[in-house]
Amino acid sequence: MTPEEFKALEIGDIVKGVLDADTYIVTGNYGSHVTVARTMDLTNPSEWELVLKATHDKPQKAIDRPGEWTKISG
Repeated sequence: MTPEEFKALEIGDIVKGVLDADTYIVTGNYGSHVTVARTMDLTNPSEWELVLKATHDKPQKAIDRPGEWTKISG
């Protein structure tokens, strides 16, 4: 990829590493660097805990547990 192509990456674009062939989803582009996320399939619900519930129309709040976060404002 050229520097110009790198700077033109948009949120939602999928990129692949040349050395390892892993794919990533672009989540942000700041010109000098790009942030990406990797996805995976989850199974076995008992092995997972919800950390932060997505709320698309109001501030996000973390799950209330003693000794852990009580609120995160967005």
